[in-house]
Amino acid sequence: MLIPGRRSEAPPLDLRLNRILASFDQVGYSPVVDRTAGASTDRTRRELRMSQIENRLRLRRRHCEERRQYLAALQHLAERLRADAGRLRGEIEQAMTAGDPSSGRLLAERRSKVEGSLAAVEAQLDSATAALAAAEQEMLRHERAFAARTENGHLAVGRAVRRLRRLRASPPASGNGG
Repeated sequence: MLIPGRRSEAPPLDLRLNRILASFDQVGYSPVVDRTAGASTDRTRRELRMSQIENRLRLRRRHCEERRQYLAALQHLAERLRADAGRLRGEIEQAMTAGDPSSGRLLAERRSKVEGSLAAVEAQLDSATAALAAAEQEMLRHERAFAARTENGHLAVGRAVRRLRRLRASPPASGNGG
């Protein structure tokens, strides 16, 4: 009972913690069980599962797009290195016809470095192409799994197959404009 002018003392800490840590029936609380809520919970779970599947599918698509961009950047770099090697080859010929073997030798060393870099980039191109093909197959597998879980699954699989064929037919876009 509260008496005016007197402070009420809080219960000791251990009693407050016991109340917090107690189970529902120990403190007189019993949750109301609603049978209709189970159906919405099942629907919510299904929607959550579908959301997770959609997120994984988006992630796979993003991985494929990143691999395509990386492959396009490598192809752009290889083109630049080929152009540099051709330009250096022309400069070496000009230096040799001009009778300047020292600058021709320096240009030949630079050209050999560029060709070594080109060989390394072409090896990376091969592995990046294989990685892109594997990522596309994985994405297609996930799209088929997603389509199997949707209402009109056969239409979604057809779209996924057409998308993959279109992507394989079209050359990758060049770099980011820079």
